[in-house]
Amino acid sequence: MDVRRRSGEPGLHPICFDQIGVVHSPFDALEQLPRQPWEAPHAEGFIELFAAYEDGLHLIERRPWILVVSFLHRVRNNGLHVVTHSGGEPIGVFGARTPYRPNPIAVSRMQLLGREGRRLRVRQMDLLDGTPVIDIKTYIDHREHE
Repeated sequence: MDVRRRSGEPGLHPICFDQIGVVHSPFDALEQLPRQPWEAPHAEGFIELFAAYEDGLHLIERRPWILVVSFLHRVRNNGLHVVTHSGGEPIGVFGARTPYRPNPIAVSRMQLLGREGRRLRVRQMDLLDGTPVIDIKTYIDHREHE
């Protein structure tokens, strides 16, 4: 996956990621997605990793939550300001949870319900069907260690 963009800034280099998997979701259109994952707490789906990455899932089921890093392949950059759902004046994209960003990546926290080979069954799905996955990390709630 080549996500290069040219900004005209000196010293910037293209960044390339390898897609490690794909999302299987009940959502086919941007309009169907929940604004926030907790607005659809029972939305379930699968994260399917490509065969080359299956060994990286070893013992992932020890943690109940994961972070899925994905490339928002159907989102187009609309500049550096957005109007949030609450309305009002435009704010900078870095102060908002909008998918419309200079680099359309997402970090989604999902409940891991189980693993079936290369497929992770998850809840709190907030990504479109077919979304490319670029990384998965286990999520550790800081309150577990206080």
